[in-house]
Order: sequence, then C-alpha cells, then structure tokens
Amino acid sequence: MSRNLLCSALSWAVLVAFSSAFTGPNSHKTSVPATSGTKAKPMALMTSCDPGDPAFVDTDGDGVGNDCDLDDDNDGILDTNECAPSDFFWSGKPTIVGNTATGTINGIGYTYQSSQPIGATGGVFGIGNFPASYGVPSVNPTIQNTQITNNTLTFASPMTDPVLVFASIGSASISVGINFGAPVEILWSQSVVQNTSTKITGTEGYAIVRMTGTFSSVTFNYTVAENWANFVFGATVPRVCDFDGDGIADQLDADSDNDGCPDAIEAGGTDGDGDGKLGVSPVQVDVNGRVTGQGGYTANFQNAKRATRLLVDTAPGNQSVESGGTTSFSVAANAASTTAYTASVPNYTDPSATNVSGTIQYQWQEDTGSGFANISNGGIYTGATTATLTLTGVGLVKNGAKYRVVVKHPDNACILEQREATLTVTGCLTDIGGTVYDDPTIQDGVNGSPANGTTLGLYVTLITTGPGAPSQAVVPVSASGTFLFSNVPAGSHQLVLGTTAGGSTEGQMPTGYFAIREGAAVASGSGEGDGTADGIIGFTADCAGIQYTTARIAGDVSYLDNNFAISIENPLPVTLISFSVTAEEQNVRLNWNTSAETNSDRFEIQRSRDGKNWAALASVDAKGESRVNEAYTYLDRQARSGNNFYRLKMIDNDGTFAFSSLKGIRIEGQELVVAYPNPSDGAVQLTVADWKRVVNVTAVDMNGRKVFETGRPKSETVPLPALGKGVSVLKILYEDGTVEAVKVVRR
Repeated sequence: MSRNLLCSALSWAVLVAFSSAFTGPNSHKTSVPATSGTKAKPMALMTSCDPGDPAFVDTDGDGVGNDCDLDDDNDGILDTNECAPSDFFWSGKPTIVGNTATGTINGIGYTYQSSQPIGATGGVFGIGNFPASYGVPSVNPTIQNTQITNNTLTFASPMTDPVLVFASIGSASISVGINFGAPVEILWSQSVVQNTSTKITGTEGYAIVRMTGTFSSVTFNYTVAENWANFVFGATVPRVCDFDGDGIADQLDADSDNDGCPDAIEAGGTDGDGDGKLGVSPVQVDVNGRVTGQGGYTANFQNAKRATRLLVDTAPGNQSVESGGTTSFSVAANAASTTAYTASVPNYTDPSATNVSGTIQYQWQEDTGSGFANISNGGIYTGATTATLTLTGVGLVKNGAKYRVVVKHPDNACILEQREATLTVTGCLTDIGGTVYDDPTIQDGVNGSPANGTTLGLYVTLITTGPGAPSQAVVPVSASGTFLFSNVPAGSHQLVLGTTAGGSTEGQMPTGYFAIREGAAVASGSGEGDGTADGIIGFTADCAGIQYTTARIAGDVSYLDNNFAISIENPLPVTLISFSVTAEEQNVRLNWNTSAETNSDRFEIQRSRDGKNWAALASVDAKGESRVNEAYTYLDRQARSGNNFYRLKMIDNDGTFAFSSLKGIRIEGQELVVAYPNPSDGAVQLTVADWKRVVNVTAVDMNGRKVFETGRPKSETVPLPALGKGVSVLKILYEDGTVEAVKVVRR
C-alpha cells in the first residue's frame, strides 16, 4: 500500500473481532449474501462438483453440481440472493496486552497470540473496500501488525468455520504472502491471489477467508514486513432458508413464498412452460449453472420473498343507458401482502400483513370484434386505468358493446383477474309535434293563425332515418292545425307536409301552395319559391332534447290570403331540463327539474320492466305556473330486482299531456329467479329477471333425473308444466356458466 510514510521498512497489522447480534459481551451477528460473480468453494470440497463423486448433487439437472451451481433451481435468482449462505459473527473489540489479545466470538472466548508485540490503531485501513453486507467492523482498538509474525488463535471451546479478514496486504510494489495452518476458502477478495489451498498473496490486497470445519485453534503466518496490514476475525454459521416453511430450501423451491407465482416470474423473468425454471426448457447454462439467453438475474428478487394476494370483491355489472347519457362500470378489489405463514400457507389475515390495495393496477378494455383492446382516456371515456370506467355521451352504436377490466398487482406478476360486462344503449322516447299556420305575410317568423288541416286535407309524415331500419308514420293535421307523434325514438328524422293520407316522402301542397325555408324571399309574380322549397324539415331527437328548423308553406304571391307555415314546437306542458334515476340500496330515487311551467297539473310516474309496457306508479303535483327552476323527487320503494324503466307523464290542467324520455336502471337483488306458486298443485310460472342471459332451464327430481328442459326463454316468464309430486329443483344456466337453483314443491 502507498501511504507516503517515511518508515517503509516497518510493517504492522490489525486483527479485529466484532458482532451486532449480541450473544456475548460486545459481540454481534451479520447475515451476508455473496457479492462476487462466482460461488467460492473450499478447495478441499471441490470434488463434490464432479458427477462421478458420491457427494455430487444436481437438483436442477443442468449438469452443474449444487456445490458449484450459482442457481441450484434455475429460476433466474442467484442462490446467494435466495438465501444468504451463512450468518457471520464478529468479535467485540479485543483487550490487548503485549503479544496477546483476548475477546469473544458468538459467546466463545478466544486468545490471539503473536510472535511480536501487538500494536493498536483506531480502526481498519480501507474499511470502505469491503462489501457492507459482510458487516466487517472497524473498532478502537484494532490489532495492528507491522512485522513478520507467526500467529495463533485459540478458542475456549471448538469453533465452527472461523473467518479471517485481511486489510491492505502489501502495497503496489510489495507482494506479501500469508500461510495458513489449514485450507482456506476465499469468500471475497480484491487484489489477492490464492496460490494454494493454504496460501494467499496480496498486492495492496483485501480478503475475507474462511477455514471450513471445527477448530480448537488456527494458525497463520505473515511472511513479509511491510508498511502495515489489518486483520479481522470472526466465524460463520451455515444458514438454512425456508421462507414459507414447506420443507424445501428457498434456493431449491420454485415458489419460495408459496403465493402461486413462480420465483422466476416474481423476479422479473419469464416461465413460458410453467415448470418453475427461467424461460422455456430445456435451458442452457454456463459453467457456473446460470441460465443463459433467457434473461433473469436482476436485482428485483424481493417479491419472491413476499406473498401477495388480490381478490375481486365486486365485479362490474351489466349497465343500461339512454343514448346521449352517461354511465359507468366499476370493479372493487383488494390486495394484501404477507410474510406470515400457517402450515406453509400465506396468512393474509395476520396482524403483520400489509394492505397493498393502493397499488392495484386497472386497465379497461373493449371488445372490438376481433378481441379485447385497451381503452385510453378520450372521446366518451374517462377512468380507463382506474377502478371506474365512465362513459359520457354514449351513442346507440355502443348498444351491446362488451367491456372487460384487467386487474393486476406489481407485487405478484402472476395476478391477472379479468371481469366482463355488457352495455345496453336504449334510444330515448320523446314526443314530436307542431302546428300548421296560415301565413298571409310570407315574412320571417311564424305568422298567422293555425290552419284548418281537416278542410285542407293536410297530413304530416314522420320519417325516421336512423339508427336502425328506416320507419314511417303519418298523422292528420287537426282542424286546429296541430299534429303529434308520441314515443318517437332518438335518432334522425324528417317531417314532411303532404296531402296523402298514407303519407308521402316528398312535400305535397294544396293547389296554389308551395314551401319555402324560413328567411327565404319570394319575389312578386314567382310561383315556386327560391329553389329550396321542398316541404321537408330535417331534425335530430336525442335524450338532450330536439333540435329543429322552421319552414313555411305559401301560395303564389297572387294568393297571399291562403299562405301558411309549418313548424316543430315543444309540445310539452312544461320545460323539462333534467330527469335522472339512481339506486338507493334496493330503492330507486327519481329526480327531475323544470325551468318553466304553464297551466301544468301533475306528473304521473310510470314504471316498466321492458320499456314497452307501462303502469302508473305514483302522482306528484306540479307547481302550475312557474318561470324559475323547480326541483321534484320521488322514491320508488317497490323497485324489483333486475331492470326497471321509468318515465314521466306530464299532464296539463286541460288534460293534454306529453311523456319525458325513458330512464333505465338495474337493481341487483337476491330474488333474480322466482317460482310461483310454490308449493304448487299444478303448473308453475318461473320469472327470471336476467332472462336474456339464460342459456337453458332444466328441472331434476330428488333422484337427479331430468324431468324438464327448455332452451333460451323468449321473455322473463317461463311457464313450466306440472312436475309430479314431491320436490324438484329448477336449474337456470347463464351464459357465463353460473347456475342458479330454485327448489319447487309439488303437492
């Protein structure tokens, strides 16, 4: 070593013993993994690496014996990372008197005898060169050697596997040899060469060596006087690691924490064939037994020593929403990590277990027709990587769309929970109406008085152009000039004024009349308008309301007294600005708001199971006259399990009425299947709330014999024949493979 000291002919050395886990005065224990790239073996034991030796063991069958194999189970984690091979015990600071120093290692006293007087320093030179994992101490006093010395360590009782640490052996220009009285194994070294099993040489070297076996005393000779060197003394105790307590050592266990995920995967590698070995077998290994060409051997092996479980508490349910509305899918999950075990099984309820639900990873996906694809935030989607996926402004095109959530956890790479749900999008239903006006002015705006549609023979045709197949409906214009189409679905529509009772797709006018767009000019003497006159008004109806334009119908300018116009107007007795339904446990809360009411009488709340057949549920009084926002609410305490649809019938004082859009909600309940009557003297009617997902219904008697079977039901009610006296069990099979059973008693 070069320390620029004048007395280069002098040499001195230090021997230190120290311990952190106290088993005696001033002693401690350190558990140490190897940090070098190869596994150090005592030269006397190397024969066990020879396949012909009786002691040869090759657990992973890769041709490299365990004693020379750095990865005994080929899982991509070094054995020294899966289990520190030894616990290290170091001496406390020694007591130095003349040529003798005394101390204690792991409760065993020792005496160190040198052939020369022992010096002392305040610490070990170059202590930072030693890996911190070994816990090599630097204490005051530290034994110091500066000469050629013969050294003996004598133990008060036999010592197993004594360890010597040497700091700063020789210098850059001086090589110093150390001879031992027994073979040594180098556990770690820097600038040190092992010449024989009993000799090492250092050139500004540092080394940790071990004598394998049980000794009453050990000897070593420092052969060259040089500037100085430091010795550190201790002992090791072999460690057996079995993290999950299943009787298999961790370095041989393919799943050390017994959480169902192979160590190879938890350490960041792969296990393509599920055999617990890194990558895909057969694997290739190097001379030290490490798998090559398949990754592995990263520093991320901690998850192999921590069991992690993830549970899905509530899967996302099927959802229903009106077109243009908002809905969401949610999943509830929890995760826990533990290092506690009961009979080798991870104990996730132990008080020491950790709740790691906060790091659960979510990814929502949509079925594209060729498989599920990840959803990103944007468009109608938010929350794509959270527990709740929200869809805003949902169009009818999403009706029947399938969604899936993938739930993972970074602490267990094998966790992959997947749950699916289906979205039903219904078109809202609304009323479309208006008034035909006799307009003698042919000026901007709707002018004049309502025309007599009966006298003029006028009809209005409603053409629905989408979504779905085109449809057509016709109503006559009344004597007061009004027309009304009820329960019109959301979508694109056209209104066509004509004179044909069966309806028309092109504008038809009484003799002497023509159609013009609002704002278009008519020149005196013209007979046809400005070229845009077609008698057709296009508009869109959705859950947010109706958007429309106004058109007029006029006669030739010579017949101004016979001009009239057609417009689309809001036919509702109130202006409804919002209507929503939400679940409150097994009840349904209806909330709605109006911005204006004129001569309004009441709101009749109607409910349906299928959105087609309606029944009055309750009545709520209206404000009557209002020009400010009014809020209403109603709680349905008799909501049934499954789908429930609601709408408002808004009734005026004169008896006229109109319907709001339809709102749907699903109530998850226990009685999704009901058999009635039960007990029965004859036939039984089965009611299935979620009937669209049913594959078949079967009945078996108490002997297991099938007595009835039917395929997919056509509605929520399934009539069943008399099943014979006694007890029968009805089994309802759903598309996802789940089965619900109902017991029926026949008297």
